Amino acid sequence: MDEGMPVSGGRVTGLNAKKFKNELPTGLSVNIEIKDVSEEGGALKVEYEHKTDYKDGVAEITVEGEILVRGEDNKAIIKKWGKEKALEPKIAEDVLNAMNYAAAASGTLLAFGISVNAPLNLPRARVGPAPVTPKKKQNAG
Repeated sequence: MDEGMPVSGGRVTGLNAKKFKNELPTGLSVNIEIKDVSEEGGALKVEYEHKTDYKDGVAEITVEGEILVRGEDNKAIIKKWGKEKALEPKIAEDVLNAMNYAAAASGTLLAFGISVNAPLNLPRARVGPAPVTPKKKQNAG
């Protein structure tokens, strides 16, 4: 069984928090965007932006960073990224979890600074095929 590729490091490269209204948000939405995938020092470097929007335009928190992943298929992964803008499933889970961890830790401090609730610490990401939903039988008659 494939155990994925280990995250070997990472760093936060940018932080931004803005509060637009002095109201309670009605919810949160989280968007994670992978900006680029390249090779650095023999490791795969995944650059990302993790943005938490506090609904109804109350606030936003953005964490930018890099995740480094050790592996042997760097060239193939970078080539696939260039064509499809998709990560290999064997690294996607670990990379997404590292991004979420960095954003939750950094975002908590930023949220405190602008007096909003801390961003969600999302559950561990799992990458796999979509679940099959059984079809309901229709009654005749």
